[in-house]
Amino acid sequence: MGFPTANLRIAECVVPRNGVYISKTTINDETFRSVSNLGTSPTFGTDNLIKLETHILEFEADLYSKTLRVEFLKFLRDEMAFSSALELAAQIQRDIRLAATYKERVQ
Repeated sequence: MGFPTANLRIAECVVPRNGVYISKTTINDETFRSVSNLGTSPTFGTDNLIKLETHILEFEADLYSKTLRVEFLKFLRDEMAFSSALELAAQIQRDIRLAATYKERVQ
């Protein structure tokens, strides 16, 4: 869909409610703004497994074998099913714009 995500196993954390969050992601001691979806991906999901998908803003590199730390900063919205991939992509763009302008420091 044009939004690369780190799809993470959840370990050593308290899991908040399902939904979309402004987040910050730390990779090798460098911190980036991000948007995270915690939930079952109802638009495409065929199972009920809870997953964490994180889109890291202004970051383009291979994340395989890296250790990431994702911290939730602000709840944006509940997880929801969209009628099409295009509708979901438009909402993700809005979520990314909100994360990019979020005032709290990410460092």
